[in-house]
Amino acid sequence: MPIISTKYSTSTSVPTTGTLLQGEIAHSTQTPHMHVGNASGNPVIVVGTLGNQTSSNVNISGGAINNTTLTATNLNTTSLTVGSSTALTGVDNSSSTLGTNANTLPTQNAVKTYVDTYGTNTLLNIYSYTGNSSYNPSSSAVNRVKVICVAGGGGAAGYHESGGAGGYAEGFFLISNISTPVTITVGGGGGGGGYYGNYGQGGTTSFGSYLSASGGYGANNNNTHSGGHGGYGYGGQVNVPGGGGSGHLTSQNNGSGGGGVGGSGFFGGGNPSCHNTWTYTPNAGFGTGGSAGNQATYGQNGKGGICIVYEFK
Repeated sequence: MPIISTKYSTSTSVPTTGTLLQGEIAHSTQTPHMHVGNASGNPVIVVGTLGNQTSSNVNISGGAINNTTLTATNLNTTSLTVGSSTALTGVDNSSSTLGTNANTLPTQNAVKTYVDTYGTNTLLNIYSYTGNSSYNPSSSAVNRVKVICVAGGGGAAGYHESGGAGGYAEGFFLISNISTPVTITVGGGGGGGGYYGNYGQGGTTSFGSYLSASGGYGANNNNTHSGGHGGYGYGGQVNVPGGGGSGHLTSQNNGSGGGGVGGSGFFGGGNPSCHNTWTYTPNAGFGTGGSAGNQATYGQNGKGGICIVYEFK
């Protein structure tokens, strides 16, 4: 039977192969490891139960804790690797650096702060104005607004001479770049009437001094016996002129047949024209030109404009 004895290794953490007899124990002074020689005289690390420690800190290196619940209040580590992913080295509470460090975890508060501060393209509210008013942001969460301005349409005359549609303007604005409250002006439709008249131009629609659209011209405003030209948009990333109205046309049989349709705008076409007397309820799209009758005495008013404000986070 081999004699059990202890050897001490001061140069290596694992004794050299072949240096231990079977049952012989070696204790490394370099690391707190203990080895025993097997039947071939090779060192085998002794794995035993982790007993009570005299220190409050236990360092485990080169091993794993499996199927064990950790009940400590705080788990302190300088680098935590989950599976085979990148090691986590800490928790980042700063919203200004969120997403820039792959080795730190953000807190729930940091994520919320970051989203509240930098989150965009979230639609919060839509407001539409068909009369003069003013705009104030609904809350401090509003970061920018998209604004649409459509001006009023021009009035029509007789014999197919129709009004032009109001202009269209669309723009995005950071709340920090505008002064609130913003005055909103919505243009009304120009008045129409009988033949031989220069009829009313539609009113301008504006969002303060930041965005505006001019009204469509009334019949005969730009040229005699012609439909009105469309209005224009100003100040936006998108500025589109309104459609023009139809011009003079004398029908057979002393003006029989259909009349002239008013200029089309962003929200569609004008009211339908009619044979002689107006029997339609004005329900055309915002800013469309007035439609004309086929005889001398009938020209419809243009349709009023609109301003729409979309609030974004």
